[in-house]
Amino acid sequence: TRECFEARLRVLGPDHPDVYTAAQNLADFEIIAGDHTEGLRLARLVLSERSRLLPADHDEVRNAAPLLARALSAGGEHAEAIPALET
Repeated sequence: TRECFEARLRVLGPDHPDVYTAAQNLADFEIIAGDHTEGLRLARLVLSERSRLLPADHDEVRNAAPLLARALSAGGEHAEAIPALET
């Protein structure tokens, strides 16, 4: 939930990878709930921050690409979803 994400961000700070696990969960929730704009914003945040904090071959970085693809597809941006998986 948003409260969990915000609490982790506040307590752990923006440089802690666990913050973006909460952001990923929130993005999934927003996509399922139909708020595709917020889901996409969070998915981009997750990919960006995990890429900044972790090595490119880390599982958490690789797991962020399908999240972004789901968010793009849910928002009707199907043509952009496939390239997102290739990043």
